[in-house]
Amino acid sequence: MNGLRRELATLLATGKEESARIKVEGVLREMNLQVVLEVCELFCELLTVRQRQLEADKCAPSPPLHSQHSHRRPSEPTAAPTAAPTYTAAG
Repeated sequence: MNGLRRELATLLATGKEESARIKVEGVLREMNLQVVLEVCELFCELLTVRQRQLEADKCAPSPPLHSQHSHRRPSEPTAAPTAAPTYTAAG
């Protein structure tokens, strides 16, 4: 980084401001790309961990399901819904 600073200082001292600006833009672009790649790497690691968790959950036996809402046997018919009472206006 010190070499870059010296190079930029030399470019600015000799009046080559456009060259210095281009150099800085390239460095900033490279730094931004490095940050993006680091974020992608972290996201890939997260996906890998999540996939392992899903695989482990898929292989592990699941607890038995207990229905608390219905104790009806499958062969028993369900009750038909009752119609709502109708009201007429007195008048």
